[in-house]
Amino acid sequence: MAQARKELGWATILTLALIGVFAVLMIVSMAAVFFFGRSSKSDAAPEIVAKSSGPTITQLQSLGELVVLRVSVADVLEASGLGYKGAWLIKGDALIAIDLRLAKFQSADEETKKLVVLLPPPKVIQPRVDHDKTKTWDLSKTTWVPFGGDPDKLRDATMREAQRLVNHACTKEEIIEQGRYNTKLLLTHMYRFIDWDVEIVWDDKQDAKPAEPTK
Repeated sequence: MAQARKELGWATILTLALIGVFAVLMIVSMAAVFFFGRSSKSDAAPEIVAKSSGPTITQLQSLGELVVLRVSVADVLEASGLGYKGAWLIKGDALIAIDLRLAKFQSADEETKKLVVLLPPPKVIQPRVDHDKTKTWDLSKTTWVPFGGDPDKLRDATMREAQRLVNHACTKEEIIEQGRYNTKLLLTHMYRFIDWDVEIVWDDKQDAKPAEPTK
């Protein structure tokens, strides 16, 4: 058990950034739709193209809750009580998202094409324990009372604690910073599509809502 904890550590986190060529292309496509809209073409009518005067806050807020990172968590959780003691290998994951519905424009300069956006901090959403991959490492009886103890209740209590463990592991500073970096990268590519530079200011005074567990 000591060796297992040494290898896995407390809250061993495998971060899987959702940034890649495919993701960037998706964001660029989304930007094209939101900034320019879709035009219908007809052979019998002339094509009319409306030139955007610049980005609007409505366009950004319409993206809603933007997922910028997926985090996988692995840990060993020990528990005792109810006549038993045990250890479980916990596997789980969560998403890091930015609520763009709370975004605000601090400034937008048409001449320099420089945009300053105020965003809420990244937050954890949908933390969950992967029960298919979570395994019982060890379970033994600690009471000598015949038919005493309840291993099922102990496991249920441990899984509730595992849910909190996954959520807490994803709030580590390095995870949140990766979420900020991915957000900047995504928005930079979006606004570069229309030749605007974007600067992000984080409104860390905003209280992130607690994550909703996913069972």
